[in-house]
Amino acid sequence: MKENIKILLVETDANDSKRVMNLLQEDGGTPFQVVHVRELKDALKSLSAEKFDIVLLDLALQDSGGLYTLTTLRHQNLEIPIIVINAPDDDSMAVQSIQELAQDYLAKNQLGKRILVQMIYCSIERMKLGQQLEQTQKVMSREEISQHVDGGLATTVTIIREKIKELKGVLFAPELNRALATELLNSTESAAKDFTAFLEELRSFIKEVPEELLKLTLDQKKNIHFLVADDEPELLELIAGRLHKLGFENVDCAKNGQQAYNMCIEKTNKKPFYDAIISDWKMPKLTGIELLEKVRNHTILKDTFFLMITAFDEVASVKEAIDLKVSQYLVKPFRIQEFDRKISYLTKRINE
Repeated sequence: MKENIKILLVETDANDSKRVMNLLQEDGGTPFQVVHVRELKDALKSLSAEKFDIVLLDLALQDSGGLYTLTTLRHQNLEIPIIVINAPDDDSMAVQSIQELAQDYLAKNQLGKRILVQMIYCSIERMKLGQQLEQTQKVMSREEISQHVDGGLATTVTIIREKIKELKGVLFAPELNRALATELLNSTESAAKDFTAFLEELRSFIKEVPEELLKLTLDQKKNIHFLVADDEPELLELIAGRLHKLGFENVDCAKNGQQAYNMCIEKTNKKPFYDAIISDWKMPKLTGIELLEKVRNHTILKDTFFLMITAFDEVASVKEAIDLKVSQYLVKPFRIQEFDRKISYLTKRINE
């Protein structure tokens, strides 16, 4: 029996959803586990709460329509394969869906057990291959880390090798000098412990910090300026603190949207400008969406990267943010790993 595949089916039409589930149940070789939701907001909640292998997505939902549906889901999760299952057999829509990072496109009039199951397998494998290729590139880049840790790794390895060479020379000398051998053995063990501790520290560092952020040099991080806007002191402190922990030194904070906009305007009179704005949606004096609109309409600020933080009950309004060309958005409550991925994406784009 093949490995269990967990599917998120996002489909408003009851007949279409039943048809898809029946087709998947007919495939005796794979125990498909299907979770069905009818609206975009429920799909976003499900993706935040559970782990899925793939999403089957209709673009026409009760609370969303067109490519906005796909774009919103893709912004929420960059790593899950998505197959668009749409009513019209539209080549143009199919191409646009692929451009928006869907793995495949299937018209509903082409639905069949064989083609659907095959497309699910291929989409999952295609995504895995892409991730493996990306991981290979990451491994190659990690080999360069030792060049940026003050030569600690290379120095420690050299010390251990030299001490082992000395120890061998003493042990196999015609007359065994036990005192010298013991001294060398102890110093070699000490160096080995230092080496092990160094590796553990390096592993912890690599695990904690996203790969794209690892690639950035200290100078690159110093050159990135963040503005964080939120009226909740706890969240403001959390976000600013996380940015500092990731190695970014230039982080300014604003307690509301109007203060954030005033700080942006002040920056236009003196460089450097803010490279990225992280803003909550609901704020006094000036909301996040109003701040985004002002930024996009400003001659100098219009290209600033903008990460919007929103709550589930605001999902229907996210289309407005996308229409205003929000760079990324993050749905509350969010995990640190999700925040780090968004920052990785933003900093990668800034350094392109």
